[in-house]
Amino acid sequence: MLGHRRRANFGAISAFRSASRSAPRDAWKPACWGLFAFFAFCFFATPLALAADDVAALSAVIDQQIVAGWEKTGTRPAELSTDEEFLRRIYLDLAGRIPTQRELEVFLAASEPDKRRRCIDQLLASDEFVTHWANHLNGMLQGRAAFPMSAAWGSYLRDSVATGKGWDQIARELILARPAGEEVAGASEFLAKRYVAPEPLDEVTRDVTRLLFGVDMQCARCHVHPEVREWEPVSYWGMAAFFNRTYAVQVGGKGMLAERARGDVSFTTPDKKSHTAEPRFMTGTTAPAQSPLPAEDPARLAQRKKAYPDAKDGNPLLDNPSEYHLAPTKNPLAAALPIYSRRQALVDLAINPENPYFARSIVNRTWAWMVGRGLVEPLDQLHSANPASHPDLLVAMCEDFTRHGYDFRRLLSAIAGSRVYQLASHRPGEPPEARPPVERFAVAQLKPLSLHQYATSLLCAIGELDSAVTRAKFDQQQGERIVRLIKQLDPGTEHFQPSLQISLFLANSEEFDKLISEGALTRRLAETIDDAALVRLAFESVLARRPAPEETEEAVRYLAQRSDRRVDACKQLVWGLLNSSEFRFNH
Repeated sequence: MLGHRRRANFGAISAFRSASRSAPRDAWKPACWGLFAFFAFCFFATPLALAADDVAALSAVIDQQIVAGWEKTGTRPAELSTDEEFLRRIYLDLAGRIPTQRELEVFLAASEPDKRRRCIDQLLASDEFVTHWANHLNGMLQGRAAFPMSAAWGSYLRDSVATGKGWDQIARELILARPAGEEVAGASEFLAKRYVAPEPLDEVTRDVTRLLFGVDMQCARCHVHPEVREWEPVSYWGMAAFFNRTYAVQVGGKGMLAERARGDVSFTTPDKKSHTAEPRFMTGTTAPAQSPLPAEDPARLAQRKKAYPDAKDGNPLLDNPSEYHLAPTKNPLAAALPIYSRRQALVDLAINPENPYFARSIVNRTWAWMVGRGLVEPLDQLHSANPASHPDLLVAMCEDFTRHGYDFRRLLSAIAGSRVYQLASHRPGEPPEARPPVERFAVAQLKPLSLHQYATSLLCAIGELDSAVTRAKFDQQQGERIVRLIKQLDPGTEHFQPSLQISLFLANSEEFDKLISEGALTRRLAETIDDAALVRLAFESVLARRPAPEETEEAVRYLAQRSDRRVDACKQLVWGLLNSSEFRFNH
């Protein structure tokens, strides 16, 4: 049956590919029906008030800086995106899914001149944004978001987004990893995940510097960085020294992170000399000196050695308790917390407006998420030898982000409201190879959907989310299906990309066939008498746009040829749209 379906669909797909190429409005796109080419190479939140005029001013700064670059280089930008293109893009970026057919209809019918701004504000104030941005942060901080988050970690991220917690506070909680209550208990998972790795100190040093400060210092571990001469082994090991006293411990059956009051890490330089690392941030600033080890009555140390006969020198159980707020014990009720904490010293040094790396890293990553490319690329190479494409713009956005409490919603609102974000992803009549350099931001970039975006949009397209189903109910009902789909689609990378595994799933999977067969969209299509209206409903539901006349003509002809098996023809139509390149990219 599946094989017959694929053969029957081949002619239709070929026809639609030709039609798409001939349609001027779609000349820019990967062929909507280029499926076989693809196979071949494989809030709870209360709405947070934003000062609209103030945000608009930041949007204007964004446009002013980018336009200045166009004028300087003689670059012709794309026109503004159509309402269809904008709506699909903003829903994917802020809600993590495509818009429903009803949402598309309402937006296209609206005549208010500020309807795009209203849409942005509504999405940022929605529960859907909370869910989506928590998923995005999970993917950014923990790697591929291919599997469900733990309850504590997911709750922490969602609560942080829902309450509008500033990125500075989130970063402090991630580094300190000291759960003061249930609402922040999950924060410790960021570091805890790294401390169970084979080389925990290397992993935590690499990921903290890369993800929170935008710098991958791995090259400086053993030698001077080839591009940044000021980054030497002392720089890498200076960052590692903030974490070498941290260790994993079980508290009440839960994995937590404790910290010792003393302990150093040594490293060897290329000249074969051994050095003791002192905690030192990437700017060269060292942490405040720790007080000398206090004198202790030898009898007290002897008592601890007697109490813990198996503990060897260097074991935290033998440390001087006077150096701790909470001293280590054999069966702890809480993680050990020293009076002088190196992780606290890092937070004091790095999480503040004076640190040039902290705000730049997350602002650059957020810009890249929305626009498709960072002002600095790669995202983890913020250094003097790799300047931003628009340095004044990066500085302006960082200053605004810092001045307004490291507020994600404000930053996202300003970017989404800019002309730059709302550009079309094509210039009419121009071949793809003639596109201007990506660092000029003159044309919207094609962005592969994340796994969560793809899986959620797939279920949305087949009709599982409509006006009668809230997103909270949708997530509750469809959560397991989303996770199962993600596992089926996971190609081993963060984004949805062509692979043999994905090709087989989309082409031959009974589960995928069942999704389409049992979806509300297929039933609605089969019940639609007028073929042109049927085609329009299919395109609006799956691709969030109306079909071009040529596409409607070809699809109607395809349906007419299969009038004796209308339900199957509707399934084929949905199957072809879902497998198109157009569906799996944000454009």
